[in-house]
Amino acid sequence: MHRGEIKRNGYVAWCHMSSNAFLARTATIRNLRWDEEIKTFEHWEFFYRAKLAELKVAVAGDCFIRHAHVASKDYRDLRKRSQYRSMGLRKHGFHSMRYPGGGVVRA
Repeated sequence: MHRGEIKRNGYVAWCHMSSNAFLARTATIRNLRWDEEIKTFEHWEFFYRAKLAELKVAVAGDCFIRHAHVASKDYRDLRKRSQYRSMGLRKHGFHSMRYPGGGVVRA
């Protein structure tokens, strides 16, 4: 999954954001780091800061990581904790964010 495709060369797409599973140089991640306070929807906030830092992000469309998704009620309840979405938005001065599918999240 990637969003904000900028350019493409074969299977490789340069973009603004990818999923939580990605490869990066260790020094880059140590400098940028995930925000430990944001428990859900944390990847968009990380990649937003990566864009501000002018880091290059690309996705190789011929590679993937198989993710065993947990569909339990407990997990669904944890994913719906809207205070973390709001925390990420407020951190950057946003009042709302529109998802590619059209849904809107408000701070």
